[in-house]
Amino acid sequence: MVVTPVLILSYTLGLKHGPQGVAVGFSIAMVLAIVPVLLWAKHGTLITMRDILRAVTPALMSIAIGAAATLAVRPMVDPVEPAFVRLVVESTILFGVYLFSLLFIMKQKSVYMGLLRETGLWPVGSRRTDGEKV
Repeated sequence: MVVTPVLILSYTLGLKHGPQGVAVGFSIAMVLAIVPVLLWAKHGTLITMRDILRAVTPALMSIAIGAAATLAVRPMVDPVEPAFVRLVVESTILFGVYLFSLLFIMKQKSVYMGLLRETGLWPVGSRRTDGEKV
């Protein structure tokens, strides 16, 4: 009820600048909405902004490293044609570096392996539906 009108306004303001204006308007609106949405979401709980920051720091650092790596190799990737292949190459670099950074540099591998095991998406150590260990 709050975010949607802000997004519609951002789209409207960006329309006169074409698709890039709409994209920039959306991005700015989402960044500006982060703090109010987090404050509203944690209202009435024992969760602090410091708790949230501590939880998202590894992912934020990893995506910054991935984005920096992608920007660093961009001059080498720019000549790649067609544009779709360039998109796939840049996305692979971004998400590959992000994943490596998150799991190994930020030491989050055990966290995500545990989540995969608990959900049954990782077969080693996951639980069967009857409660027995695999």
